Amino acid sequence: SLYKFHLPDQFRTSVVGDYKTDELKGPDLYGPVWISFTLIFIMAVTSNIHAYWSMRRSKKNKDDVEEFDVDIRLLLHASSVVLVFVFVVSTCLWLGTNCLGMPGISWAMWVCCYGYSQVPYLLASVLIAVLPFELVSWCALGAATAASVLLILRNLSTPLLAQDSAGHAKAAPFIFAILGAHAIYFLVIKITFFP
Repeated sequence: SLYKFHLPDQFRTSVVGDYKTDELKGPDLYGPVWISFTLIFIMAVTSNIHAYWSMRRSKKNKDDVEEFDVDIRLLLHASSVVLVFVFVVSTCLWLGTNCLGMPGISWAMWVCCYGYSQVPYLLASVLIAVLPFELVSWCALGAATAASVLLILRNLSTPLLAQDSAGHAKAAPFIFAILGAHAIYFLVIKITFFP
């Protein structure tokens, strides 16, 4: 696909995906973009709520709580973390599969899977804000990460394994990369937003 950049129609098809037909819906980048930006806002807000309740719980006298300052920088942190995960990680995996001769999954499919896999984190963020306990945050983020990685593996492992030539085992490193990226994402969200 990268070698076809001088042929616009073939390049578009290999990067974005097939055109819309009666049987095929075509690429959908609308959902991943809005889900990502919704998650950015929700994570910044719920992280501040979590910090407020944690500060409030740590005080002996509830009337002694000093003024709480909202950390607006969390919005920038959330946008960098989420957008890098959805767009940069998926693009790197797409480039890796194309460079190893496995061009069966379009860039749009990678981005769509990574974008739609952010939905469980929306629910986990709200749950952590409502119940600001350490065990709840670990369990909610762990469940969200498990659901997210299962969505991606369910949709992408079959095409990856189908392109794997006999005896070369090219797909396995990408499956492990997906698992590793999710583990790092889980830890970054937990440490940065819900300590």
